[in-house]
Amino acid sequence: MTLTIDGQQVTAADGTRVIEAAKKLGIDIPHYCYHPSLSVAGSCRLCLVEVEGMPNLALACDTKVHEGMIVRTNTAKVAHARQDMLEFLLLNHPLDCPVCDRGGECILQWYAMDYGSASTRTTEPRRRFRKPRFDPLIELERNRCILCSRCVRFLDEIAGEHVLGVFQRGNRAHIGTFEDRPIRTIFSGMIIDYCPVGSLTSKPFRFKARAWELQQVQSTCPYCAAGCPVTLWMRGGAIHRVTSPTRPGPENRINFHLD
Repeated sequence: MTLTIDGQQVTAADGTRVIEAAKKLGIDIPHYCYHPSLSVAGSCRLCLVEVEGMPNLALACDTKVHEGMIVRTNTAKVAHARQDMLEFLLLNHPLDCPVCDRGGECILQWYAMDYGSASTRTTEPRRRFRKPRFDPLIELERNRCILCSRCVRFLDEIAGEHVLGVFQRGNRAHIGTFEDRPIRTIFSGMIIDYCPVGSLTSKPFRFKARAWELQQVQSTCPYCAAGCPVTLWMRGGAIHRVTSPTRPGPENRINFHLD
């Protein structure tokens, strides 16, 4: 299939989604809920693009390419839609970037700078959730959550553990487990990597360092014969955290470098 994205031609296989075809041209279409290893949710609405012949903006994550397709990702209409969606996502988001462990590597920060508005139109009090006693290794801050559901879909579809879900509806919707019980799966640490914002963070790494202060060293998980690649985040010869460049990745013993 040959299509045109922002005036550039690209060839993609039948069934390829527009967001993946754009990557081949080096065009980054902003998104939160989409992940190539997970099913499509289409909930963040940030990847809206113009497709010639379609009356409304289309989701790049859920629209498949076809021959002769013409896509535009940088028009005024698209920019306005992205700004509107970011305003919705930031409506109740706390302004706590200086104390958030995701600061400096948060996709919400990046996109707010690139596509968001420089000011807010709201004066109403923001919605607040109490912090739950959630898990001994994972910190859950519901006030930062944008309900992309990546964590839920990862545990359902890849880990095969149906332990996390979206509770309540509307303005009270939030991520959680039944009775806020711990996530009892050896792959629970992976939801920290899948989370695009600061809602799920590592308790052992909490307030230890900023991402830009650490040196990244590529290594291999030593706990089984699979040989999963891992990234060691180091400073002063000490390992402060371990992440995975692949999905799915290693289990909790290496994610939290536990004995």
